[in-house]
Amino acid sequence: MTHLSSRQLLLAVAIVLLPISLRALPEDRLQKIVIEDADKFLQRPMDNGEEKTELSGNVLVTQGSRQIRGHNITIIRAQSKVIRVEAKGEPASFSQQVSRDKEPVSAKARAIVYIPSSDTLQLSGAATISQQGSTVNGDTIVYNAATEQVSASGADDRSSTVKIVFEPSAERKPVAEDKQ
Repeated sequence: MTHLSSRQLLLAVAIVLLPISLRALPEDRLQKIVIEDADKFLQRPMDNGEEKTELSGNVLVTQGSRQIRGHNITIIRAQSKVIRVEAKGEPASFSQQVSRDKEPVSAKARAIVYIPSSDTLQLSGAATISQQGSTVNGDTIVYNAATEQVSASGADDRSSTVKIVFEPSAERKPVAEDKQ
């Protein structure tokens, strides 16, 4: 019989039960990217041929229902295509409407990295991701929409651990009290 540590057990439960899906509304990828509320802006080419855009302020990046907010945001583009968005803040935030019949996925952390080509969201530093009332907290969280897998871990020094909260289904009805 295999024995799992409490960290491994929590991770397994999160992967199996958390109903998070970052799959965007189909039209999100086709929408233009709008950047607002930047106080400073610097755009420059990088040695590898990519383009780096750095923004600061209370910056909001929107593409369809997808929103990323942070104090410092860096966008890496190659051949006019966004390949990476990095947001830092206290906290930085991410939200996206995954389908019309569900609440948006929301995430917060000190640092967020979003990789559009793989729909991967990497959260680090007091990270939280939630949808439909269920939440995962940890030092780092990675969500891969292609596999619908959430992984979370606490800090190596155990100063933070993983916490998972599952909301009961709205379909559950309270048990009727016995009226005698």
